[in-house]
This record gives sequence, C-alpha cells and structure tokens, in this order.
Amino acid sequence: MKSNNSAELAFEDELIEYLQHVGNTKQWKYAADIKTTSQLWANFKKILEQNNQDKLDGKPLSDTEFN
Repeated sequence: MKSNNSAELAFEDELIEYLQHVGNTKQWKYAADIKTTSQLWANFKKILEQNNQDKLDGKPLSDTEFN
C-alpha cells in the first residue's frame, strides 16, 4: 500500500499530465519554477498582460487594476 505522501505525489503527477493535454490541446504548461501562490499570481498577471497588450496600450496593469 502506498503512503499518503506517495499517493498524493502520484495524484499530482496525473493531474498535471491531464491538464497539459485536456481536450487534445495544449492549454496548460507545467512550470516547475512556480512554487508559491505569489509566484503563481505574478505568472498569471504576466500572461494576462501579454494577451491583452492591445487593450493595455503596452502598459502593465497596476496592482489595483490587477486585484
């Protein structure tokens, strides 16, 4: 029987694999360097700004706008 820790790691690996290929399209990319919630939000903000440059006139979102 697997320990809870190894079962959890196996679940995480399966979830990451699934999310990377859901709907047979590459919608998600695993970023091993993102370890904290604040890093996750910073990455989301970067992607949001990249995908909306035309609406942002090339300017980054302020913290207030992003929040």
